Amino acid sequence: MPRALPPRTTAALAVLVLALVPTAGCGGDESSSSGGSGSSPSASPTRPPGALSKAELKKALLTEQDFPSGWAATDLGASDKAGDLGADNKQCQGLLDAVSGDKSRTEATRDFEKSESGPFVSNGVASYGKSGAKKALRDFKRLSSRCKGFTSKGGGGAVTFTVAPMTLPAFGDESAGLRLTGRAKGGPADGLALSMQLLVARVGPSTTGVAHMSVLGPDGKITSKLMRRAVERLRESAP
Repeated sequence: MPRALPPRTTAALAVLVLALVPTAGCGGDESSSSGGSGSSPSASPTRPPGALSKAELKKALLTEQDFPSGWAATDLGASDKAGDLGADNKQCQGLLDAVSGDKSRTEATRDFEKSESGPFVSNGVASYGKSGAKKALRDFKRLSSRCKGFTSKGGGGAVTFTVAPMTLPAFGDESAGLRLTGRAKGGPADGLALSMQLLVARVGPSTTGVAHMSVLGPDGKITSKLMRRAVERLRESAP
């Protein structure tokens, strides 16, 4: 059984992992709200033609009622750390930048936790208008074919990740999934194994994604259930 770690340590690891990986095309440029809902509407530029509004995207985010008993909304604050993180593999960094770098969108995120020590979930929605959503998903799929692994430093330590595609049911108009496994080196989490399941789906001009991270390995059934509900909510929020 993995050794117990202080809650702040595992939360910091979640921040490290979630900040590295763009969820549904939402990069690390959101500013967190202070309302306790765990929701972080983005300060995006002018709404692209055909894209959903910020209010519609916020409505599309998962809520505590979509989770099994015991989960609660939180604020992992990944956006505050993202600027300090990066991949040592230039190919991986380039693809991460390509997925998260499109500013022509509206977006919002919300984080959840089962406990202060995890597991953790981040749900992100983004709306692009025109063909932006298709490009975002295409770039995301390239992560598994062109980026096999990388190391990132942050929070006094480093994590070496392996990236692999996931086999999953079809979600939305098109979807894809990645599995990231890593091991921390240095700091209080030295030697700790990390695992994340990252699913992204497109619904028309918008995308929704679920990142499920745990030191014990995320429950795939929960990830798929949340992803299915995230797609439903995105469809329901469209005018």
